[in-house]
Amino acid sequence: MSTSDSLVVSAIAELGGPKIDASEIEWASQIPSGQKLLQWLADQCASPSDSFDLGAALHAIALEEEELKLLRDAGGVTATEADTIHAPAAYAPPSYLGYYATQLETDKRFLDTELNLLKSRLKQTKKASRRTEETIKSLQAAIEHEDATIAQMHEKLAELSILADTTLSSGADTALALLDTLAPPQASKSPSDQEIHPALASSMESLARLAELRNSLAEQYTAATAHLPLVPPPELNDEATRLSHKLDALTNAGGGKGGDGALMEAAYAQELRRIYEALGQEGDVDLEVVLSDLTEDYGDDNADPSVREVLEQAWARDQAAALDSELSALKSLTYRGVLMQSITSYSDILIPDMKALRDILSKREAAVGTAEAWVGAFGIEVEAMGSGTTDAAHDPEDAERGGLLNDSDLIKDDEDVKLEQEIKRMLLEHHAKRQGAGDEPLVLLEREDILAELRRIRSVLQEEEDGKGWKDVAKLREKLGSLNETHHPLLDLAYGSREVQTNASLPFGRQAPVEQLEQRARDAAAMLEAGVIQGELQKLEKTLDEKKSQHKLDNIVRQWGK
Repeated sequence: MSTSDSLVVSAIAELGGPKIDASEIEWASQIPSGQKLLQWLADQCASPSDSFDLGAALHAIALEEEELKLLRDAGGVTATEADTIHAPAAYAPPSYLGYYATQLETDKRFLDTELNLLKSRLKQTKKASRRTEETIKSLQAAIEHEDATIAQMHEKLAELSILADTTLSSGADTALALLDTLAPPQASKSPSDQEIHPALASSMESLARLAELRNSLAEQYTAATAHLPLVPPPELNDEATRLSHKLDALTNAGGGKGGDGALMEAAYAQELRRIYEALGQEGDVDLEVVLSDLTEDYGDDNADPSVREVLEQAWARDQAAALDSELSALKSLTYRGVLMQSITSYSDILIPDMKALRDILSKREAAVGTAEAWVGAFGIEVEAMGSGTTDAAHDPEDAERGGLLNDSDLIKDDEDVKLEQEIKRMLLEHHAKRQGAGDEPLVLLEREDILAELRRIRSVLQEEEDGKGWKDVAKLREKLGSLNETHHPLLDLAYGSREVQTNASLPFGRQAPVEQLEQRARDAAAMLEAGVIQGELQKLEKTLDEKKSQHKLDNIVRQWGK
């Protein structure tokens, strides 16, 4: 049995023909014409290894079972044309038409399911639209009701603002009156207009008496020192002139330098004698003290002593001694009486009055501290009321005219204040929309109040999530999940067909961007083939033409064939 006989038998079985043995057609290979026919049939495929490949190779020249049936039915009809039949260009075999019909049926079921899904979504959308319209109507009614409530609240706030302004004004007047009562009177421009506080009257009288005593002592001292001459008397000047003339006569008696030298030697001798006597006294004698006395009396320069200066110094010393004696007398007589009187006035009058003044001032200081504390607390309350009313007010100009703005709000950081005011406004609006007839008004004075309200809203929302409000959403999610479950089997069925292997197979077509990308890839490949890789291809062809390369390729083919 030849290879052509076995190929023909396999092809007949693959194309749906009768099952025959190769020995049954062996006689045909012995006839030249039969051998040519069998060889021609065997040459239609290049020794396929699988029978399926053999059927695919002969599918184009063989008829399917349905086509054979049609051919048998048409065998009895007399043909008016040639025996050769040419299939039209759009002709498709029955097997392909069967696969295509099955695919169309699958697509029909898929489209029906998708249509039902879209209808369900449309119904859900219509229901949601109706619920939205009802919600909008209810919200509009609630807004109208809240607008009316807000208008009433504005009227009440205006009345409360007037009452608060009146109360604050009276409180401020009372605080100022309290401070004016406790504060000491301020000194006026003219001394005649000064008013002495009653608590300071006795102390002021005591100080006045002490001032009078001081003035009397000053007057007595002035009177005691008034009789002392400020300049030397004329007799002293005449005596100084006479002694100066005598001294000049004595100086000129010796004649020339010799007389002066004798006088100088006598003076030096007398001074040395005085120093010697001072040093010869019993006890410790300091030489620097003796020399300092000499320097004080005559000076360090070598000028001749002046009689007038010596007399003036002596006269000044006499006057100083007289003043010392008079001062001792005054201290023993007048000053003692005045001093005793001053001590008596100080101990009997000034000290009790100062103690009383100290007690009064201590009590007054405590009263002033208490008053300042009350006034400070009042100011803090006013600032808190002003800040709260300013944040809740819609018109800042009206609040400023009503005295509701304070300086502390202007000092704060602008961004923080704006953020805090915006959050406070949103909270007030939220509370106003949900406020019932018997609910208490929302008061937000401090930042802690805002944080507490935000925590309360968060807890309420957490409770609502666990309630009935989210059950409908959960049901809707379950329905969408069920639709997805019916959608996935259809996709599995569509992709499970032999004809549908990829997204590019029918009935799924490639998108326009994908087609454009493929076209660009083809163009790029053509350009590379024509230009860049042309040299590499030539080099590769040259390499393959060599005998050594062919020998290596043959070895590789044999190795892989084994």
